[in-house]
Amino acid sequence: MEMSELEKVWLACAIDAEGVISIKRVGKQYTSYINVSNNDVRFVEKPHHITGKGHVVVNKKQGKTKNNREFNFNFVWQVTKASDCYEILNQIYPYLLIKKDRAERVLLYLKFRRQKGKGTHYGIEEHILVKGNSSEIKNIEELM
Repeated sequence: MEMSELEKVWLACAIDAEGVISIKRVGKQYTSYINVSNNDVRFVEKPHHITGKGHVVVNKKQGKTKNNREFNFNFVWQVTKASDCYEILNQIYPYLLIKKDRAERVLLYLKFRRQKGKGTHYGIEEHILVKGNSSEIKNIEELM
């Protein structure tokens, strides 16, 4: 999947404004994910169309918009497959503003996982990449 420059810019802006780039713990392991959420399904279908990755889900949720209009649904495009997250983040990274630091940490984490191999228990290095401060992360980067 190769996005055009315009698509990369649009997706980076959408993630900066309405999205999340993160790592979460699932059971005893960590997983990376990217998502974009909005009350308008058209907005979250676009990243899926651009990338061909992830899927769109509907969350039943009640609330009010900034204009005091009520809504009952929130739509979310989410990508949880590590290789898809890596590919997307590599392409949009130069265009991110707000979430650039987070993308850098997730990319480093995914690179670390690729080097260690699937199913490996990562121990302290993985924990530092997910939760550590920048100097601790720098030390791990030097080991890679």
